[in-house]
Amino acid sequence: MLLSLGRLAREKDIDVLLGLVGGLGSASTTLLVVGDGPDRPRLEELARRAGPAGRVVFAGSVPRREAVRYYRLSDVFVSVSRSESQGLTYSEALACGLPVVCRRDPSLDGVVTDGVNGWQLDHPADFRAALDHLADPAVHDRVSTGAAGWAVENASAADFGRRLLAIYESTGARERRGASTGPRDLARVGGRRSPALVRGRCGRP
Repeated sequence: MLLSLGRLAREKDIDVLLGLVGGLGSASTTLLVVGDGPDRPRLEELARRAGPAGRVVFAGSVPRREAVRYYRLSDVFVSVSRSESQGLTYSEALACGLPVVCRRDPSLDGVVTDGVNGWQLDHPADFRAALDHLADPAVHDRVSTGAAGWAVENASAADFGRRLLAIYESTGARERRGASTGPRDLARVGGRRSPALVRGRCGRP
């Protein structure tokens, strides 16, 4: 099962995702859409017209603390949004060991690595290719392990602590030189979402 989780708004390009899923031509593939927003009625109508009932399931909005249930229920996290800069859902999915298939975006460089913890898409045909790869249980297991590994290295409390310590040390050096700490320094800590938001979603560190 494929999972899309987030606000249902036009900038999320969920209609594009519906088209990609419909283009698979597989009634056995289900897209679970978790979230709500102003674009939901239009998306539901598009899904109804596109294919058999049950291929796309709209679960509605859920409390953040319950999102982990949907990550655990799914096989692949999918997104073709153009409006993500520090998308928390990517980190949450990876922390749950869920491979991520998404539109290629510079903001995801170093987050989603092709064949390691998911795939970034350059062309519509890449969507089917990525899912074909992940249909192999051995590949899915390897990429799932890579997803969880990325979270441990990049979205854990230990990683956050290392980056925060580096900022403190840098700040001390700046103060000794008479310089001040600026927004760019703070962005080094906030550039990825705090692990407190990711940690515990799937019981991972």
